[in-house]
Amino acid sequence: RQYGRCCGAAHAPEIVTKSNAGVACLQLRFRLERYNGPMPILRLAIITILVATGLYAAPAEAFRCGNKIVVEGDDISRVYHICGEPDATQHWTEVRLRPVYRYSYFYRDSLPVEIQIEEWTYNLGSRRFMRRLRFENGQLVDIRELRYGH
Repeated sequence: RQYGRCCGAAHAPEIVTKSNAGVACLQLRFRLERYNGPMPILRLAIITILVATGLYAAPAEAFRCGNKIVVEGDDISRVYHICGEPDATQHWTEVRLRPVYRYSYFYRDSLPVEIQIEEWTYNLGSRRFMRRLRFENGQLVDIRELRYGH
């Protein structure tokens, strides 16, 4: 014969009879406190927030132009196509010494190498930081945040 649902819980997993009423109520209370308390909901909310922010975050070396992202390693033509004409540009050539390797771990000499450098500055308005993009031989190598624009 059925005695009813334990502890007034409408979603109790088992029907309680007179013989197992006390034990079943204790088991059900433990289950409800352990699994239906605020902690799993809080844990689920925290995990959801962390996953969502992780999916939508851009890399640290990135610059958003409209709805597209430019990252270090991109080609100068791709950046120009996505971001358009920069507000200011600078061009110069640097000579750097490149090591000449003899064997896989040892070098004895260095060769001078010319590197074409361009810096583009984008002014994004008075409420956003300006960005300076540095290209070496046509590759984006550095993205810097500057002061607020004008």
